[in-house]
Amino acid sequence: MKRYRNSKHEWSNAFRNLSMKTTSILAAVFVVGSILNASATIEIHISPTGKDSNSGNLEAPVATLGKARDLLRDSGRLGKEAAVVRLADGVYYLPDTFVLEAKDSGNSAAPVTYEAVHEGKAIISGGFPVVLKWEP
Repeated sequence: MKRYRNSKHEWSNAFRNLSMKTTSILAAVFVVGSILNASATIEIHISPTGKDSNSGNLEAPVATLGKARDLLRDSGRLGKEAAVVRLADGVYYLPDTFVLEAKDSGNSAAPVTYEAVHEGKAIISGGFPVVLKWEP
């Protein structure tokens, strides 16, 4: 087998090997970073069928926006980690004024986001359900 000492071919192989190692290392860093970032996100789940005595996780959602806000405030992690409040499909009535303060926004490094699980399927209503017993 012919050896190519200090030739263009040898440098090309060395560069290719270095490039593959660099790509592998960058991929590993990206995966580890994604895992660490995912675990550093606070998630609060809300459902019209939830209960405000629940913990707010996916299996035990809370019922109101106010309770989700209070869970974030009480967590001690607000402004330190990104937070997402996910609203399941349904109608959320606001019997009282829902107030958010500046601290409830987090910051640029750890923002707070309120979002519907399915776009357009979570409805926040400033009214209340009216139950009519109409008779002709």
